[in-house]
Amino acid sequence: MKKNEHNRTIRRRSMAGEVIDRLVRNKTAMIGLLILLIVVFSCIFANVICPEGYNSNDLPHRYMSPSIKFLFGTDSFGRSMLARVLYGGRNSLLIGFLATCLAAVIGIALGAICGYFGGAADIILMRFLDVLNAIPNLLLAIVISACLGTGKLNTVLAVGISFIPGFAKQVRGPVISLMGSDYIEAARSIDATNTRIIVRHVLPNVLSPLIVQFTLTIALSILCVSSLSFLGLGIQPPEPEWGALLSAGREYLTHYPYLCTFPGLGIALTVFSVNLFGDGLRDAIDPKLKN
Repeated sequence: MKKNEHNRTIRRRSMAGEVIDRLVRNKTAMIGLLILLIVVFSCIFANVICPEGYNSNDLPHRYMSPSIKFLFGTDSFGRSMLARVLYGGRNSLLIGFLATCLAAVIGIALGAICGYFGGAADIILMRFLDVLNAIPNLLLAIVISACLGTGKLNTVLAVGISFIPGFAKQVRGPVISLMGSDYIEAARSIDATNTRIIVRHVLPNVLSPLIVQFTLTIALSILCVSSLSFLGLGIQPPEPEWGALLSAGREYLTHYPYLCTFPGLGIALTVFSVNLFGDGLRDAIDPKLKN
């Protein structure tokens, strides 16, 4: 028994090594990862890059165009746009990541439970999730955010709930297909608990597509967070966030386009890089899916 477990462990490590090797050889995915790391670390070390902070007023330097002193220019209060973009990126990235984690944890749990147990509860719950899934993610997040109110926590909940149906449906089908497997029957024959079977034997076998979906959902969550803030339903001024910065700068788009340009570039580069990396990860995990 121990020998079989040891062989499975070696096989899993070998498969992981092959996935990493294919991923590293994918130049497009590595370019996406490099861009993403630059954006993430720039936002993480925003207090080092811009020690003055994001809310430091300098009225004599209002509406300064990008220059050596002010790389991204200044806004209507003389605040550094570089600082506001980097600190705003912290909020966008953090909320997008937390919302995706929330959606993944709840969605995977619901999908695994429905697929494993089946029955009336499965039918009722999946029909309810089908209704939610029929509503566009952004529209559903707007409705939830309007009900809960603004703020970081409510934005995480609004965006996270909107992506739960996608994860649940992604898990349920593969779980149902695994129910007749020999190793599931063997686990039941030794009186393994349902929780142990789901966690130890079912979920590891449906993990690969979930990793890809998690990665790609982060990009969608960041877009959703920025959209909510742009509409005034997410992060509120004076705290920066990419969508909120776009909303504030649109009034001055004609005369001071840089107020929208740099927050927009932050969103575009992040979403673009995550999608590049996610596509490369998908191809590395299952090369047969490569076009």
